[in-house]
Amino acid sequence: MTSRVIDLRLRKIEKQQSDNRFDRMSEAELDEQINEGLAVVCFGYPSVNAAAEAFRASPSLGDHRLAEQLDWYIGYVAEERAAGRMS
Repeated sequence: MTSRVIDLRLRKIEKQQSDNRFDRMSEAELDEQINEGLAVVCFGYPSVNAAAEAFRASPSLGDHRLAEQLDWYIGYVAEERAAGRMS
């Protein structure tokens, strides 16, 4: 493979990565996006845990998947807090 072909492929990969709007956000902006998304998903529930439980109890497969994602987030936050990286 020539250097030119490799260079073209690298540019294509870099462009694909830069097309993701989240790549250009700061940590604070990403946190804000996550919190806004959680506010929408968990609207009407007293907590993220309560929302996850409700979605888990739903007969909908989509709700079950959402509950799994919320469970992951809950675990992530617990680990970060235990490590002192999140308040």
